[in-house]
Amino acid sequence: MKTALAAKPDNRRSFFDRKADTWDSRIRDRDYYSIEQLFKRVNFRSSDYILDVGSGTGIMIPFYLKNGIQNINAIDNSEKMVNIFKKKFPDINVLCRCFLSPMNESSFADKIIIFNTFPHFENFDLVFANSARYLRKNGRLIIAHSMNRREIEECHQRKSPVVAKDLLPADRFFQRKFTEYAFKQIVVEESESGFFAMGSL
Repeated sequence: MKTALAAKPDNRRSFFDRKADTWDSRIRDRDYYSIEQLFKRVNFRSSDYILDVGSGTGIMIPFYLKNGIQNINAIDNSEKMVNIFKKKFPDINVLCRCFLSPMNESSFADKIIIFNTFPHFENFDLVFANSARYLRKNGRLIIAHSMNRREIEECHQRKSPVVAKDLLPADRFFQRKFTEYAFKQIVVEESESGFFAMGSL
């Protein structure tokens, strides 16, 4: 599982800061399985520049490295999550920041990965707008989750009022937003085992 980029920064940041020390113990086999399926579906190249959004404590990092990917930038809104990430992967560049806040850089990433994070964003439009800005030509935005909509809703309602209303939008929403921000080769799929969406510029 990965942490969130916050809708209400203080509430979300505090929530995930409190969870940070035990976060890795919450990771399940299905989380790893979902990542493995993601890598089977996405054509990663060793030369890719990756932006891992909502990186949490770094669940995706071993999979990048296993596939020979070295150009990795990660961001997360929880300072404590980022501190754990740094201890686990001291050679990987990670920053404590919100993806919704503008960055100066543009057209620097080949792939933006948002795994187990999307429902927590306050402004979904900015996710697509910023992704379109930061991706290079032919770059891909990949949004995936190891749970389906029903499971996400049940999970978040159990956890805390802070995340209780953080839900995954309908498939048609993703289709519309990918198209609105000039993404092509769009794939949006939900299954019993999770969710996967991808678009290419």
